[in-house]
Amino acid sequence: MINRQTDIKLYDIYRNIYRDRVNLTESEGGDDAVTNFPPEKFKELDMKIVRAKYRLYKDFPFFGLILMRLKTVITTDIPTMAVDDNNNIYINPSFALNDLSFDEMVGVLAHETFHVANLTLFRLRGRHHELWNIATDYIMNRDLLANGLKLPSLGLIPVNSNDKWSIKVKLNGKMSTIDITDMTAEELYDAIITQAKQNAQNGQGGQGGQGAGINISDLDDLSNKQQELDKHIKGSEGKPKNIIEDPDGDPSYEPNKGSEGPEHDKQAEAAARSAVSDALHQINSRGLGGSLPRSFNSQIYTPKTDYKRILKDFVVASSRTEYTWKRPHKRWLSSGIYAPRPKNVIDDINGVIAIDTSGSIVNEILNTFYNELIKLMTTFPKARMRILFWHDRVYKDVDIKSAQDARNLFTVNIQSGGTELSSIKKYLDSKRVKQIDALLIFTDGYVESNTILPRCKKRPIFMINDGGTDKYVKSLGTVYNVDIPHSTRGGV
Repeated sequence: MINRQTDIKLYDIYRNIYRDRVNLTESEGGDDAVTNFPPEKFKELDMKIVRAKYRLYKDFPFFGLILMRLKTVITTDIPTMAVDDNNNIYINPSFALNDLSFDEMVGVLAHETFHVANLTLFRLRGRHHELWNIATDYIMNRDLLANGLKLPSLGLIPVNSNDKWSIKVKLNGKMSTIDITDMTAEELYDAIITQAKQNAQNGQGGQGGQGAGINISDLDDLSNKQQELDKHIKGSEGKPKNIIEDPDGDPSYEPNKGSEGPEHDKQAEAAARSAVSDALHQINSRGLGGSLPRSFNSQIYTPKTDYKRILKDFVVASSRTEYTWKRPHKRWLSSGIYAPRPKNVIDDINGVIAIDTSGSIVNEILNTFYNELIKLMTTFPKARMRILFWHDRVYKDVDIKSAQDARNLFTVNIQSGGTELSSIKKYLDSKRVKQIDALLIFTDGYVESNTILPRCKKRPIFMINDGGTDKYVKSLGTVYNVDIPHSTRGGV
């Protein structure tokens, strides 16, 4: 730790070390109002910020190197701190100087940087915005505290007991405890929805009834608690206007403006990805060490394939057609050509889609998947396939011969359990199916070793959803990393 007595002597050294590494771009100007701030107070604030950044760079290089590529912006428009989708971290001067100790300042800066590293502002993917903010904050704060960083008693702080992390939240009128020790943000998001529905079905206040979501007042309470620590700003709404400039003209305190228009999200996400990728490269190439936070999933930086294209190719291939010479093709016959007439094979279903429901593929993702399948069956009505739902066993088998059959998938009662990919072969063996034409497996990739798949004419296809891993299945077939958004069907 930096000794307080050496602050003045070392301040300029730390400041220069940090400023040598930031992107010193000229300000683009603009209409933002500038608030006057006493120079001596700004220097005190600047000293605290620079020391905190240097601490992260020295002791937590994952956060420190990413933070060097972001802009820290001083403003009174934000009550505490905030992060936006232009790689800006906003800091309220009173909050930073009066309410945070130095160690807490380090922790909150790491928290804001973590949002950029996890691309949380760009991974909403159909989820409810406020609930996503809640889930990401709980999981990130768990990791920060587990890594030895300190946070103020604000916001969503999980409880640690004997190396087990949990949260206590009010859902539909009942206080519920959720173990988040091994959860990702995606899993916590889904767990909160599931727990809220269970509480409602059990008659514990709230909206009640099957499929009920979270009581809006409970969600507001959690959201207000989350915003005690920071805000997550996407787009222009809520963007600070009153920016306090550095009296010395340091451009590292001038905000990134970002692009306007329809390409904003793509460009902003690309800038965030670049900052994180550069930091990871430096950590590896320079041997800086330091463990990565548990909930940082490098899989989100893996290029994604459009799941719609994969599903369409599979459905088209499942449109089974044969030809007969007994009845000529009328269109060709009118031209004097005797050609065979196509004959649909409607009973031979040999293309299988196997959906893993043991892990992170939940109803909200499946709803999106079903809706796309309905569209494809409407477009390609001759397609025929079989849907198997599995975890440690196949528990539901559905033949799809029409768009209505695909709509009926919404009524399937989804089960969870262990994971055994080999259960697909065991089930087909029990049905005396010795070989199938094609196999598409939708999974998070966390499967058992020594998997045995059914005999298949074509190489099996794996669709790995966002947050999953291809580590255990890449040798078993053709693997595509996809990102299927949550459906808004039924709401939160």
